[in-house]
Amino acid sequence: MDYALILRLAVSAIGIVMLLLDFLLYCKKRIIERLAFVWAVLFAAVILIGLVPGLGGWSRCFPPDVEIILVVLVLIFIWILFGTSLIVSDLVAKNQELAMQVSLLNCEAERILRTLNSVTGKDIMDNK
Repeated sequence: MDYALILRLAVSAIGIVMLLLDFLLYCKKRIIERLAFVWAVLFAAVILIGLVPGLGGWSRCFPPDVEIILVVLVLIFIWILFGTSLIVSDLVAKNQELAMQVSLLNCEAERILRTLNSVTGKDIMDNK
């Protein structure tokens, strides 16, 4: 079997696994929609690069030892970026939750001020 074919199939398999992981994390609400879509497009491109013979010309540009090292380095880089995307998604969700809590607290504070104004007969907001 051709070494380049094995490498292309491995790249395609990794792309499929990462695409499934992206979809699973999106379903579990661990990654936001925008980032999940970007990663899905990237992983679909990786799958195509591995499966379509004309797009796999990059594998003939390097010696076999360098190809493996290059693929491993690119996978590590993609994994780091994917992990960063998960962290960003978590922070976006926490930020939205905090914004909702602040909004609820502001509504509660306004309600308390209106109640206090009706009880005391003074407009506390005028003193500010």
